[in-house]
Amino acid sequence: MCVAIVPSSFGPTNHSGNQSGAGANAMKVIRAGSTFLSDDMGLVTTEWVAIAAAVVVMSIGVASIIEPSVNAAAFTAGANLLAAVNSNS
Repeated sequence: MCVAIVPSSFGPTNHSGNQSGAGANAMKVIRAGSTFLSDDMGLVTTEWVAIAAAVVVMSIGVASIIEPSVNAAAFTAGANLLAAVNSNS
């Protein structure tokens, strides 16, 4: 968690005591940056994207490894089926 330490007198104040001008804008930027760094929802999304990408890559790798064996087995099964059909006719 990131914590920004900024003095309370950072920037000019208006008559109601609220900061105005560049100091107020700087405080907004610092608060937004601090909130962004402490929020982990984006990180969770990034992790799920990385996990999904890894699953896709591994699936493609496994498919490319077993594809020749599956083709050979399918060809053999098809040839045996065709021979059985031809022998009965």
